Amino acid sequence: MSNQTNSQSTLIKAALLSDILQTKTPNHKRFRPVNSKEPSPKGDLKRFKETSSENTEDIMNVDEFKKLFETLLLESEKRTKTTIPEVEQRITEKISRFDSIADDVSDLKNTMNVLQNEIKNLQAEKKRSNIIVFGLHETRQEGPHQISKAIEGLSNSLNLPYIDYADVFRLGRKTNFKTRPLLIKLIRYHEKTSILENAKYLRGTGISISNDKDKDTRITEAAMRKKKQELLQINPRMRFRIQQRTLIATDGKHTEYFNFNTPNRQPSGHPSAISNETQDI
Repeated sequence: MSNQTNSQSTLIKAALLSDILQTKTPNHKRFRPVNSKEPSPKGDLKRFKETSSENTEDIMNVDEFKKLFETLLLESEKRTKTTIPEVEQRITEKISRFDSIADDVSDLKNTMNVLQNEIKNLQAEKKRSNIIVFGLHETRQEGPHQISKAIEGLSNSLNLPYIDYADVFRLGRKTNFKTRPLLIKLIRYHEKTSILENAKYLRGTGISISNDKDKDTRITEAAMRKKKQELLQINPRMRFRIQQRTLIATDGKHTEYFNFNTPNRQPSGHPSAISNETQDI
């Protein structure tokens, strides 16, 4: 409290000195009116003493002002030295808080990735016993009876006694221009294995069978098939296979790699590393 009072008193003195220096004009008594009489030697001596006294007083005022200025400068430096550590401490606390938030965000991302993988695994398990049949004729007024007859004919084409399923339905919106795929949910997984092994008997019939894959995989494979058709138009001798999400095309002399890991499913670049597992398309 005493330091604050001293500082206020110092500021008041400085303001008063500033007013004195601004209002006082040194040596103002040296000037005289135009019509005044010639000064006498005694008058000159008197004015010299008065001027000398005023100059001395001004010098004292300047010295005092310098001291006040130095005092204010020292107080300002003290305040600055006190304030800088406080600011540094606040900045450090903010940085520490941001680091903590960044760690929380990273933990949330990791948790989200784990949950997404678990969801994919659950979806894959759910689709494990499913198959999708393409090209199986669809009637205009198709109902459960017509679908049952179509599956019976499919089992005959596969040289299987029957196909035991829990549910079956068409995929997509019905149109008059194309046959929709048929999704069959089999009761037992081993029956799916038998169906896929006997799918070779369907060659030349326009009917094909595949696994029930997730949407992301279906989109990727559709993009691969489109790229395959484009390459075949350029070079009909091209042969293809898939390693993970990479389409490999070769004509016996040259080999090209098309990676479909990008979000828009556009092929890009040569894969840096691919597995040894391949799939023909």
